[in-house]
Amino acid sequence: MLSRILSVVKPVAPKIRLGSKYDGGYVIVDDIGNYDAFFSAGVSNDVNFENDFITKIGYDIPCLAYDGTVHKLPPGSNPKIQFFSKNIAATNSAATTNLLHEIEPFNDVFLKMDIESHEYAFFLNMPAASRQKLKQIVVEVHQPFTYGTPYPSLDLGWTTSQKFEMLLNLAATHHLVHLHGNNYSGTTFVDGIEAPNVLELTYVRKGDVIITGPSTDPIPGPHDAACCPYTPEIVLNHKPFYYNS
Repeated sequence: MLSRILSVVKPVAPKIRLGSKYDGGYVIVDDIGNYDAFFSAGVSNDVNFENDFITKIGYDIPCLAYDGTVHKLPPGSNPKIQFFSKNIAATNSAATTNLLHEIEPFNDVFLKMDIESHEYAFFLNMPAASRQKLKQIVVEVHQPFTYGTPYPSLDLGWTTSQKFEMLLNLAATHHLVHLHGNNYSGTTFVDGIEAPNVLELTYVRKGDVIITGPSTDPIPGPHDAACCPYTPEIVLNHKPFYYNS
């Protein structure tokens, strides 16, 4: 199962880290062309990633940030960030958005998403044509292989088969170019293979990056950092996440 949805591949383009040193920082693929919009879903009180992205990559494009759990951005936020106090959901309301209307005018979107299991509602209700507008995606995926454990509040009713479907849909249109385990949440075994309960995943749209084959980069890699600095990193130097060169 894991090889169908989480086989990491190695891009020719370099990787860089944006954002916080620990939790909230993510590894992306650099030098793969331009973007026409940057969407950030889930900011809370940390906009270091957004600030870095605007400064280093997307100064001249719209930056739209969404988070209904806060009413304003924290001090130090780049003034280019357009903030909306809305949560991401499957439908639109006064308090939620599915982002489909917002993404529609664009064709080369960078999406960063950390929304505590609501990623399933977002991606499972997103048409393939809209998903194709996402050039690069950084998403934190919560408890994809378990139901009810270890944190029941993060399941939100999604079954493991639905979670698998979401990852399978992403694998159909995008290359998984980076994977890191969030060490706040431990691991579980899937078909005898150890996998993190919370994953930080980086995808690049197929056709936008040259791939040399399965990844030979160790996990964690040189750009990674432990989400929790007081807990050992989750080491994943085994297939399908890592292949010996």
